[in-house]
Amino acid sequence: MFNSFFQGGTAAVNGVVDPANSVTFPNNTSLHNCDFYQWSQQMFLWLTSPAPATYGGGGGRIFASPAFYTVSPADANGKRTLIPNTSDGIVKFLNIRAAQVGIHGLPVIMSKSGQMFEVQPGPISKSGKPLALNSAGQQVEVWNTEIRNGKGVLLDKANKPITAPKLIVSNQVPLDQLQRLRPQQQELPEPLSQHQMARQLYRVAPCCSLPKHQIPGRSRNTSS
Repeated sequence: MFNSFFQGGTAAVNGVVDPANSVTFPNNTSLHNCDFYQWSQQMFLWLTSPAPATYGGGGGRIFASPAFYTVSPADANGKRTLIPNTSDGIVKFLNIRAAQVGIHGLPVIMSKSGQMFEVQPGPISKSGKPLALNSAGQQVEVWNTEIRNGKGVLLDKANKPITAPKLIVSNQVPLDQLQRLRPQQQELPEPLSQHQMARQLYRVAPCCSLPKHQIPGRSRNTSS
């Protein structure tokens, strides 16, 4: 079974694995999900196996080959595009995603003392690339990042380091940016009184489960 995962029918170190057939997936319930586990194992080995020439020329791993796409950062209008991965196997945009927003819809971080700060997103270009200031004070698009001599380096469109890069910080958040980032406001219903809760329960439960004098909305003198 395991050998059949690989091209050529023999398991090998750094061998190319074929994707599992999801159309003819057997799903034999008497095997207690063994079919699913085997399918998952083959799909994982396929994604992490070396990319052959049929996957955009080869190089890197299959999951990072041009057969797969990366979602670009949002551009100035908040739109994103699909960008095919490159054969060098490097996945480009791995931006940090904030899981929590503040009252203005901006990402928040917590200080060591437990104080919460809202973080204003930096400006981006029309092509959706982050902007930074170079040593001449000019705004430059950041196209990539690298680690050189143990330090992070920002690269421009020509793949050259941006000299002395600085963050672009504005003193005020633009109104249109706040409107795009504003979280969806949802009005919470007013809490129900005990009488209202009892009436709702009565609509669900059979009326015979309650004595007549306990049915909401009926008085003790009400006859059937």
